[in-house]
Amino acid sequence: MKALRCDGPGQGLTLRDVEKPKATTGSVIVQVLAVNIESSAKHHISEHPPFGFPRPFTPGTQVIGRVSELGSDATKLTIGQLVLVDCFFRGRDDPDVQVLWGLSDGFSLQSKRFMADSWRHAGFAEFAAAPLENVFALNEDVLCGKLGYDIPELLLMQLQLVTYGGFRAIGSRLARESCGAGVGVALAMGAQVVALGRNLESLKELQQQYPQVDIMQITGDADKDTATLQSFGVIDAYLDISPASAAQSTHFASCFSALRPGGRAALMGVVGSSLPVPYVSLMIKNITIKGQFMYRREDVDGLIRLAESGVLKLGRAGGSEVVRSFKLEEADEALDFAEKTRGVGRLVVFEP
Repeated sequence: MKALRCDGPGQGLTLRDVEKPKATTGSVIVQVLAVNIESSAKHHISEHPPFGFPRPFTPGTQVIGRVSELGSDATKLTIGQLVLVDCFFRGRDDPDVQVLWGLSDGFSLQSKRFMADSWRHAGFAEFAAAPLENVFALNEDVLCGKLGYDIPELLLMQLQLVTYGGFRAIGSRLARESCGAGVGVALAMGAQVVALGRNLESLKELQQQYPQVDIMQITGDADKDTATLQSFGVIDAYLDISPASAAQSTHFASCFSALRPGGRAALMGVVGSSLPVPYVSLMIKNITIKGQFMYRREDVDGLIRLAESGVLKLGRAGGSEVVRSFKLEEADEALDFAEKTRGVGRLVVFEP
């Protein structure tokens, strides 16, 4: 089979003919039909990557495929079945050992060994091996038949999982949420949404896709922004997925301060420095702040059910589109194109 391999940071991707993986007990071999190419994919294998990975290594974290081969202990999946591969792999005997398949070998010696020994090769290939418990069946008749989605459009489910897990972690149901990512899944969960950001044009583009969403540009004046947030109504929950570059942003204080008494916040970003918080205000209002890394396994099932019910919109109906599809042989062009293709719901994919 063909697969894209990275031999180390800064060495790029090389297309190779390699042996197809074989199913063992506890694993599934998936024929890759579509895999997302993140806009940061080129940076992830650069000379100074943000995450560690074993060498050699096959990237590709978000996969929709078909079951090609099953281990002897599989009881529900069937050959040919359409599936989603959840990239958040955990150790079976120690769920605190966690890796992001095709992206990061985690933060401990155990997680690095776990990925290197068993799961170093991911979705930029014609076939990939994954743990049985990370392969989720999809109702193809509903998703691709009744709802009319193309296979690559189903990748949007995986892009929404982090947000879904964050809201579930803080017990969000029907409420007004303040967030800047995963708007589609927040709406599907019944929330009224205020989306924050610095780029007004991007916010307006988001509002065009989701007219029911309120938007707010961060001004840098924390008190003013708090008042603006509160003018939208009672803020029940705040989900934050800020990048490292947002470390000095004033929006943290604004969002914490805008929460109602008993409000909740989930921190899911990659800000490397400590955050100043309105200590007394948080205490008086009984605010809950929860750090949340990724999501729980049951959240994957929950999100799939939302999509299959038609409540969570995918594709153009959900404000997303597959901008372009590439073959593995076009890897250099694909990564360059993906790097330049940013924006909410704009997917670039490999279809091996």
